[in-house]
Amino acid sequence: MSDLKRWAARLGALFTTLTLSILVPAAAWASTNGVADALIEERRRRGGGGGIFIIGALCCVGVVVVIAVIVLLVSRGRRRK
Repeated sequence: MSDLKRWAARLGALFTTLTLSILVPAAAWASTNGVADALIEERRRRGGGGGIFIIGALCCVGVVVVIAVIVLLVSRGRRRK
C-alpha cells in the first residue's frame, strides 16, 4: 500500500504542476491584456447574466477550497514523518 500512496502523491504533484503551469500564465495574460475590462464592459451593455457570474464565483471558491485541502493534507503528511 505504501507504493500505491507514493505513486498517488507523485501523480497528484504532476497534475498540480501541469494545472498551475497552464492557469498561472493564462491568468497573467488575461490581467494584462484587457480581457477583464472587455468582459465587464460587455456585462454592462447587455445587462442580466448575473447567474453566470455566480457560477464563476462558486467555481473560484471551489478551486480555493481544493487547494486548501491539498495543502492541509500535504502538511499533515509531512508532520507524521
